[in-house]
Amino acid sequence: MSKVMNKDIEKGDLVLDVHATALIANLLYLMTCYSQKNDKSLVEPIQESLDWLSLHPVVLNSQLKDICKELKRRWSTITMSKSAEVTPLH
Repeated sequence: MSKVMNKDIEKGDLVLDVHATALIANLLYLMTCYSQKNDKSLVEPIQESLDWLSLHPVVLNSQLKDICKELKRRWSTITMSKSAEVTPLH
């Protein structure tokens, strides 16, 4: 019975991994679209994706969590900027 339970746990972990991978892919896509079109309507979904990734149970690396939080803070400056110019993130 423990083998079955282990398989279930492994499948559950795989699902979490897939979700984390999907979040990263989505985040990269949104950031690429923003960089190509300077579409400020993408800023909020980017910030949400950074939040979700930093809170995801599979993401155990504290440095990645910190980076996501810092990037979210930096992306918030884009929505605060009054000009239509691209705000550098570095």
